[in-house]
Amino acid sequence: ILKEELQLYVSESNIKPYIHFLGNIQNSDIHEIYAIADIYVIASKHESLSITTLEAMNNNLPIVASDVEALNTTIEDKYSGLLYKRGDSNELAGKFKTLLQNPDLASELGHNAKEHYEKHFSYRQTFEKHMKLYRD
Repeated sequence: ILKEELQLYVSESNIKPYIHFLGNIQNSDIHEIYAIADIYVIASKHESLSITTLEAMNNNLPIVASDVEALNTTIEDKYSGLLYKRGDSNELAGKFKTLLQNPDLASELGHNAKEHYEKHFSYRQTFEKHMKLYRD
């Protein structure tokens, strides 16, 4: 779906107060933007290692993601996020609703996402993994 179609859909629906199309965000503003978010959703049909997903994890956001390769290895289902079957919009909506209705669960998943990020994807971890490759 094109951006214009999404914007039209939002403008004609009752979700308009909750949806914001921000466009390009400066790197210096990333943490501020993530800080005002409640949930991070990535509904990809295909994905490589998603930098925005890692940013969301680093910013303690609970994640709802499709179970495509790369995302299903980055996110541990029901620990650091909730995965749904790719293309299943009803399941996506259900996972999203679960987090909205269970703020304690959302907080726990966000905390676990940050912990998982620090353990596996932080700059320090990436540096140490690369150094190990060079040493071996």
